[in-house]
Amino acid sequence: MSAVTDKYHDPLMCLLRTPDLAQGFTPEQWNLALGQAEQAQLMGVLASQYQSSLSRLPEIVQQRLAWANSLVEHQQRSVKMALLQLFDALGMYSPMLLKGAAYQVAGTPNVAGRMMADIDILIPKQHLQKAEQSLWLHGWDNRGKTPYDEKYYRAWMHELPPFVHQKTGIVLDLHHHWLPSSCRWQFDINEVFKKASFCAGSPFLIPDIKDLCIHSAIHLLTSGEGDKGWRDLRDLYLLSELTQREHLLARAEQFGLFKPVTKVLLLAEQLFGQEPVSPTVSWSLKAMLPAHSSYQSWQTSGAKMRFYCQAHLLRMPLPLLLPHLMRKAAARYAKA
Repeated sequence: MSAVTDKYHDPLMCLLRTPDLAQGFTPEQWNLALGQAEQAQLMGVLASQYQSSLSRLPEIVQQRLAWANSLVEHQQRSVKMALLQLFDALGMYSPMLLKGAAYQVAGTPNVAGRMMADIDILIPKQHLQKAEQSLWLHGWDNRGKTPYDEKYYRAWMHELPPFVHQKTGIVLDLHHHWLPSSCRWQFDINEVFKKASFCAGSPFLIPDIKDLCIHSAIHLLTSGEGDKGWRDLRDLYLLSELTQREHLLARAEQFGLFKPVTKVLLLAEQLFGQEPVSPTVSWSLKAMLPAHSSYQSWQTSGAKMRFYCQAHLLRMPLPLLLPHLMRKAAARYAKA
């Protein structure tokens, strides 16, 4: 473990980097670490990390990690069943899994304990209309949005309005690209389909490991969700260990994404690599901090706002972005 990491202020990062440190943790450190893990959506990862040695941890820690592990197992079962239903609806449209669902089916190293907010599926754009209608017939609904929100998704974004299953409540994002149509970065998504393959036991396509890495990096930069940055950077670091760096960067260069992918890879290595640094050493890393009270400061708030604004500027050019933000702000004010 790097000497620059403070186990009293950054206990979660210490545990993620050096699991054996848990034996010396005080109740206060554990309380802080678990609070940070909840905010970073890494509680399940901790539960998986200590599953074989759970009995050696304090009793209250055992209880909280056991509960987190049960939630992960329940979600993984639910996702597995949902994917069977989704293939019935989308199987004829060459569906490809992305992000969390792809990690689960492919069994990548980062999947242990990982929770996901929704299921992400990519299909060729020409099939969107028929796929949407098929999903409606199979119990997935995305109707009821305002006319503006419908336009936002269908004209500018890389996905349809989110679907929710009427019985299970599981959320589906149906993509036709990785990047919004209004994004400054663009490439031919058919190149991703060309390199995709099937995993044993699943009828869904899974992106090539290099493409999983690139999508992980680009999604972090364009989502603006820095509060989950530790989870996403850990995903990227573990995924990138499965491929040769020069091949990964060559693939990113092919998509015109060399600079952004390199930037996010550097952040991942700074947190989880062989020579880790303090998670507060730069504004980019401060933007990735969990939304926990232990990290509250004007510097952290400023870094997160900067990251959020940069992400939105990547997603939409300023002439589109400013009216969009004004409209959304007015809508929130009207509801208040």
